[in-house]
Amino acid sequence: MSSTEVEAVRDADADAIGREGRGRGANDDDGGGRDEEDGDDDAEAPPDVDPRAPSGAAAAPPPPPPPPKPTSSALGLPFEFTQREAILMTGESLDALPPPPPKAPGAAAPLNAVEGTTREAAFDNMQALLAKKEKLLEKRREAAKAAAVEVAEVEAKEEAKEEEAVAVVEKATAEEETTRSSLLPPLPPSWASSSSSSSSSDDTDALRSTLEDGLASLRAARSAASDAGDDPNAMIAADDALAAAVALLRAAEDALLAASASASASDATPTPTPTQTLRSSAAASGNLANALLLRGRLQRRLAAMAAREEAASVARGVNAGAAGAAAFHAELAEELLVLAGRSFRRALTAASAMGPDRGGDRGVTRALTGWGAALALRARMASDAAGFDGIGAGSPGFAAEAAALAAAASEKYRAALQSPFVVDGGMSATARAAVFMDWGDALRLAAASAEASGGGGGSGGGGSESDASSSSSSLEPEECWARAAQCYDEASRLDPEGCGALGVRNRNACDAALGTRRYGGHR
Repeated sequence: MSSTEVEAVRDADADAIGREGRGRGANDDDGGGRDEEDGDDDAEAPPDVDPRAPSGAAAAPPPPPPPPKPTSSALGLPFEFTQREAILMTGESLDALPPPPPKAPGAAAPLNAVEGTTREAAFDNMQALLAKKEKLLEKRREAAKAAAVEVAEVEAKEEAKEEEAVAVVEKATAEEETTRSSLLPPLPPSWASSSSSSSSSDDTDALRSTLEDGLASLRAARSAASDAGDDPNAMIAADDALAAAVALLRAAEDALLAASASASASDATPTPTPTQTLRSSAAASGNLANALLLRGRLQRRLAAMAAREEAASVARGVNAGAAGAAAFHAELAEELLVLAGRSFRRALTAASAMGPDRGGDRGVTRALTGWGAALALRARMASDAAGFDGIGAGSPGFAAEAAALAAAASEKYRAALQSPFVVDGGMSATARAAVFMDWGDALRLAAASAEASGGGGGSGGGGSESDASSSSSSLEPEECWARAAQCYDEASRLDPEGCGALGVRNRNACDAALGTRRYGGHR
């Protein structure tokens, strides 16, 4: 068994740790971290600008994007690398939304914002507004219902006519086919084989079309999510587009699994899975995981926006029905991240089965970095859960869960950087630097969360004895910070332009944490 397969098996139980911190009702196979979006088909290009860079830092002009590469003629479409997004510590979060834009001069203030409005008057104003809105909605519903009845009657008549015409045509066609079949001799075996091959080719074309449609939909949705900014309507529209991409890619993955199972059942002698099938499976699972990861990230942004609106409503003493929206989006985000982690694991399995001589190493590296991203983002959400759930900051349960998930994410990044594809020079220096930055972020989060939970290492009370020898979950916070500092140093060395300033800043933060721990009263 290869080292990457051992990593996948050894980390399969890391998700059980997430159940101990809190019961969110989400599947806990695996989990969240570094936010990613799809990038180029084959290259491992990092993002043009690191979103975590300080606002005052000078950034080099982004290089022109490379021309799109033609899609492979093979059934397996590219399993794309994704654009990274940093997972930072508390106080460094990029989720803080900018203040709302100033209103135009002369614009009327909201009714309840008028100076001197009491809480009772504000409540009465809101009730009157809701009652007026309900009456308007009721009128619209009645009009829509009447129109729907008329449309349904017309459609029913048209459908009846169409069904009658189709029945006549089908009956005539069936009679003609029966007559022709009775006059023709049976087909030779070779002809039957040719017919079966033609049917299989049609199925392959349909599957390939579904994969291509799903990938195109994912790219369009990614662009919409990037352009949405802080506009909630645009964000919801992008989420709908992502849901459509997820549906297409999931259908392609299900069809591949069904075809593979059918072929195995019909073949009496077990044979190795063809490389083309494995490549297709890795592409479908990997791009499905990318779509789920991107949608989870978008839901997290919506949760942060809803949390801010809830806080503003509480501060004004007015509750207009926004309560619970932040928790809803946060739970949906976590569920999507769990599903993304599972899909990355399926992509890892398919890519590992291909072997290095058939191009599987690249897919292994991509699946591991994506899985680490999903785990790390879940860890960040667990660390921020107090803000969503109204529980006091520093809850040991949430901190322990965050520590365990962040430690598992760091293991995925470590395994990706030690894969043959990276060791043999298949990944560019800038791409390796980005993974080192993510690895350092995961180690920092694991150390801080473990210390907040009151525990020593980042295991959060879970993990297995087999992981203790090499897993980051067995490390003390001090060692996690030291290793994180090494990761930032390596990232700065590999990509001084893109990661230099940020790597130095994060390295200094690790040194400060180590100094506080050694000389500030910690053991």
